[in-house]
Amino acid sequence: MPKRKIIPEGKEVSKRFIRSYEELRYRGTVKNKYDFFETLGIKKSANITLKKIEEGLTEPTVSNILLLHKKYNVSIEWILLGTGDFKCKPN
Repeated sequence: MPKRKIIPEGKEVSKRFIRSYEELRYRGTVKNKYDFFETLGIKKSANITLKKIEEGLTEPTVSNILLLHKKYNVSIEWILLGTGDFKCKPN
């Protein structure tokens, strides 16, 4: 099976995913990468996953993005498109 190509837009989504971790850590919402990944259901080997995302070798999954939205109220529009606010507005 050929290796899947990551398009530039996918790399931008990855950057915003990492940025969301940094922002949540800055705000005191998460303590560290392990806490962040555990909450999103990513396995303990998350440092490898994070490194791959940071280097643009892989992208966060749809499930990761949805959990990020559900658990931390991070805007899906912001993650996927880079538009709007980082956090969703309360209903």
